[in-house]
Amino acid sequence: MQKCHDCDSALTPDEIAMSKKLINRSGETLLCYECLAKKYAVSIQTLKEKADFYRDSGCTLFAPKTE
Repeated sequence: MQKCHDCDSALTPDEIAMSKKLINRSGETLLCYECLAKKYAVSIQTLKEKADFYRDSGCTLFAPKTE
């Protein structure tokens, strides 16, 4: 299980993907939504909406939604 670099919380697959998308695709520094929101001065909701946007756009970092 991967953990947030800043707060040590467990990461979801979308948080891992968003960290790779925003910080460094091959980097080891992964952040949770809360820490990413602080780093980029945006809301957590904005990050989740961007994750959906990237997923719908075909970005392979984000797994398809299952319903």
